[in-house]
Amino acid sequence: MTKNSYSSLLKKQRKMYLNHLKEESNSYSNLIKNQKLLLNQFRSNWINQQRQELKDFCDEITDIADSIAKVGWPLAPELDYRDVKTWLDAGLHDNQLNEKLVEYYTKNNFQKLYKEFDNIERLMAQDTSSQGYLKQVEKVRSTFQKDNTSFLITINCIVSIIDYEFINALGRLDSNEITRHGKVADLEREDEQEEYRNFMAISSEKALMSFLVFSNFSDGIDQTKFTRHSIQHGRYNPSRLTEGDFVKCVCLLSSVCYLNKIKKEEN
Repeated sequence: MTKNSYSSLLKKQRKMYLNHLKEESNSYSNLIKNQKLLLNQFRSNWINQQRQELKDFCDEITDIADSIAKVGWPLAPELDYRDVKTWLDAGLHDNQLNEKLVEYYTKNNFQKLYKEFDNIERLMAQDTSSQGYLKQVEKVRSTFQKDNTSFLITINCIVSIIDYEFINALGRLDSNEITRHGKVADLEREDEQEEYRNFMAISSEKALMSFLVFSNFSDGIDQTKFTRHSIQHGRYNPSRLTEGDFVKCVCLLSSVCYLNKIKKEEN
């Protein structure tokens, strides 16, 4: 670029600024000061805008996670939040929402469900302490692929591994710690206070808390709620179990495996 063309460019730049800053001095020194001021203001506004957009996005995802957690589901890795938002915007809730989620995972011969199994196996393979449980997961998967009714005897196994993965996430395998509602709730509150919170982790915690709610055993095995306690303590009639219950538990395990990964990385 020649000296004359560079000089011409500076003049053009100065003229453009003067058009926007008519009330300012025409001196070049003031122009440079205003330029710095405008650049700093622009940068500050841009950063604040990005922060607000991130907060709005996290709030939206957290609200979505909260809505599906009420019917026992997490935002598992293979579940597209945009699909869930569409269902919620359409007014689906309770049984309708639950049925839509089951349909999402069972269509195309359980394609999405097997992707959640892929996620579980990939994450557990990275943890030396999880190899025995990984073998169980692989056996549950292969058994289900051969016989879709096998969930009647394998769902308890998945539920116990969910418990294992959460305690593993806390780094407390060598303790008497078990997965409790209060412990998960404390962790969820901590994660929600983070400025750049991981909504996948929060979703896992919300769904896990839903699965850990109190189940009144005095209601009888034909009336108890579908919870970790009623399943693990033999207080839920297996005749009431559905394919959707199994799918939900696999998704919860996939989600908790992801939570375990997040917590291990944080530590």
